[in-house]
Amino acid sequence: TQKNPLAVGKSDTQTGGISNRVNVQEAKEFKVIIEMRNMPDEVRNALKPGMTADATIVTKVKQNVLAVPLTAIIEKAPTPPAGASSPVPGSAPAPTPVDHPKTTKGVYILENNKVKFVEVTTGIASETDIEITNGLAPNTTVITGPTRVFRNLKDGTVVKPQTRKPGAGGNANSNGGGRV
Repeated sequence: TQKNPLAVGKSDTQTGGISNRVNVQEAKEFKVIIEMRNMPDEVRNALKPGMTADATIVTKVKQNVLAVPLTAIIEKAPTPPAGASSPVPGSAPAPTPVDHPKTTKGVYILENNKVKFVEVTTGIASETDIEITNGLAPNTTVITGPTRVFRNLKDGTVVKPQTRKPGAGGNANSNGGGRV
């Protein structure tokens, strides 16, 4: 296979041109040439120069993994160490560390109707879910929802899980909570 390292703008895919002004907000596409082997003659004879196709390229597959919706993953800034205090007015500011501490990745779980933040390690991700490789036990209720919900959520907050009536539409995990 052969690939082009330059992104093709969405609007350029109709003309096949490579744009130098690819908008950061739009999805990126890359021109890839795929060699097709062991095709039946009727398929090979139906292909014409200049045809395009959509292909699903599987990069990795894992079976029987623990996964949560991507909307459940929270990245928090690390908490300052105990004993760290704010500078005294009039004193010299504390030196700024060169290394920026990494954010903590985790999920909010529901434990006895209270919210608890649990740090997790993640693995591969799909378009909707992400693998949890460490930090979360199976059958734990994980809180999901829009980012604005998580801004004010704190450990110990009492919450009530939402449930949808059968046939109400949507999937079970889109209502604010789900089991993993």
